[in-house]
Amino acid sequence: MAIKFLDQLDAAAYTATATTTGATPINPIQNFYPSGTGSDTTTDLAVDQAGNVVRTTQEATWNLTRTQVDALTTSTTGATLISAPGSSSLFVIIEKVTILILFEWNGNKMATAQQYQIMQDGNVSDVIAVLNGNRVNDIAFAGGEGGPNSGIYEHDTGYSTLNRTYNPNKATTIRRLTTDALNTAVENMIIKIRYRVYDTATF
Repeated sequence: MAIKFLDQLDAAAYTATATTTGATPINPIQNFYPSGTGSDTTTDLAVDQAGNVVRTTQEATWNLTRTQVDALTTSTTGATLISAPGSSSLFVIIEKVTILILFEWNGNKMATAQQYQIMQDGNVSDVIAVLNGNRVNDIAFAGGEGGPNSGIYEHDTGYSTLNRTYNPNKATTIRRLTTDALNTAVENMIIKIRYRVYDTATF
């Protein structure tokens, strides 16, 4: 389905209050803010050299319950989040991983050595992003009873070095490092991945 770009976008309406003088606050909420379940999983649009509006970076979101997280495999093959693109000329490049944790504080702490790894190629030495037990406890335990009931962990890609190599036509997967359980205060782990598909023919 074609995007009716001019019918749907009134650029003049996208005003913002984004500059000020001195150290005065700016409201982070501007107009046309996403609203409604799932509406903040978006796609960046850009203009190619021929003037066509095209899809570039896009997002995908997975909502896992604690039971589903505790059922994740420990195998390096992982469970597939983003399918392989289906061609030896196509690469899925992960730009950022953001994880929202929803919880109800109950005083529980999980094993700090546990890791939830986002991967390609099954290469554990070249993990894309990782959430470890320490970070989960920072969110779901450290705030104490009566504190907030949600927190976000964000990981720019490249767990060890902030850079990695990619092979074509590979799925993006998730696994847990050990069978240790997720902090029992956690109700949902919601994973958002920003990614770009590159084609050797158009790169």
